Amino acid sequence: MVPSRDGQKLTLLTQTHEALATRLLLEGSDLYVATSNIARLFRIGTAAGGEGSYESPVKDTKFVSNWGALAWRADAPAGSSIEFYTRSGNSERPDQTWSDWAGPYRKPEGSTVLSPPARYLQWKAAFRATGAARLALNEVTASYLNQNLPPQIRSLNVSTSGERTSPTGAPSGSGPSSSIMVSPGPTPGLASIPPSGGASTKTPTTLSWQADDPNGDQLVYALYVMAADEQEWHLLKDKLRQSNYTLDPNALPDGKYVARLVVSDGDSNPPQTARSAELVSAPFWVDNTTPQVRVLKQEASGSTATVQFQVQDETSPLRGAEAATDGSDWREILSDDGIVDSRAETFTVRAEKLQPGEHLLTLRAYDTAGNAGVGKAVVRLAAVGGPKR
Repeated sequence: MVPSRDGQKLTLLTQTHEALATRLLLEGSDLYVATSNIARLFRIGTAAGGEGSYESPVKDTKFVSNWGALAWRADAPAGSSIEFYTRSGNSERPDQTWSDWAGPYRKPEGSTVLSPPARYLQWKAAFRATGAARLALNEVTASYLNQNLPPQIRSLNVSTSGERTSPTGAPSGSGPSSSIMVSPGPTPGLASIPPSGGASTKTPTTLSWQADDPNGDQLVYALYVMAADEQEWHLLKDKLRQSNYTLDPNALPDGKYVARLVVSDGDSNPPQTARSAELVSAPFWVDNTTPQVRVLKQEASGSTATVQFQVQDETSPLRGAEAATDGSDWREILSDDGIVDSRAETFTVRAEKLQPGEHLLTLRAYDTAGNAGVGKAVVRLAAVGGPKR
């Protein structure tokens, strides 16, 4: 490179493919350049050559792209010419997978690039001049348009956890929670988190998701639902821009449902190139009906009282139960078969070391949707030697 006339810029005179120039030697009017990797010796004279070429750095467009026009600005006096060529590929460095050089392009105002769509592009300029004519290439522009890739849905979560909000906006307490998450891949089985202790508060079902777009496009969402006894999807809400939606507990009849999320980048692309993706949730229940609790049998013996409860839910499986004696703290209890997982379960509540008199044994059972049903039994223990009831 040598300084240009204004003394502030450098002008590229020639380039090599070797990694490093290790020594410069000026001999008369000639400049000798020693390089390494590969070791070579070059001589640069003062006479202008009749022709030469320049290969640009490889341009990375980040995604597979369609090519537009190649245009340039140059100082090309009479007796000189510039021709351009392009090649493209999908590897960072040109190799045998790249296309051959396409061209020549001879219109400075712009010529359509003939190389096939790819992620990477490289151009080459070929210079020719006669006599004392000197060429100067000032600017090159290659237009491209990334191919539109479909959005990606990372997960779709169905949850009944969280705090309910009163009309004034203040939290009114949290109830039992359940959560089902689906990620792209094989269809999962139904999973749920057992309800936690505490007072039952029906919470709305919330659908939340994670999605992104490789091109950085604006995404818009639509939600559909389908009941277990239906065969067609029904639009729940479209034109969503947030990544969550809460179902009104009374918006759908009780039953088992699945949801379908459709995401589109149509707001950022013309209709003919817009892309979309979709994902179906795991099954979930819309259930506003509390479990029914009734006493099957009860008995008292000495200072011990035993009550067997039956719990039935019309819509969703039971997920947990708690028992209390005489208003004491709730304690978790298992069903008689050892696991709370069906719509009908029996529970045996046993209280020991009770004083003679009347005692209250209470059972509170939760279904998958978070509804709680409560049942009680009043047991009377007789004094030692007295009558039993």
